[in-house]
Amino acid sequence: MIRLLLSTFFLVSFSFFSLGINLSGNITSNTVLGGKINVTADVFVSSGISLTFLDETTLIMSEGVSIIGHSGASLICAGSLGFGIEIKPLVFGTYWGKIEAEGTNSSL
Repeated sequence: MIRLLLSTFFLVSFSFFSLGINLSGNITSNTVLGGKINVTADVFVSSGISLTFLDETTLIMSEGVSIIGHSGASLICAGSLGFGIEIKPLVFGTYWGKIEAEGTNSSL
């Protein structure tokens, strides 16, 4: 019985810690991310800064949130054939905001 409880505890603990990282707010230095990313609030990439998502990354977007690159910022999705980047809502049937590069010399 104790062995079963310990096994269940470690399984639940592992599942909790494998939920990925949370992303929100201002990105003010060049950043490279991969794995499971929970976008919990709007993300703003500062001018002249790059935000790169590696192949096999999953972006889980909370309802209404956006990822926006300002003038001169770069949003890079570095997926490859067969190892793309998946973007999906946190809750099925809801919609995220937008993913865009706005302003002069910004790129997506």
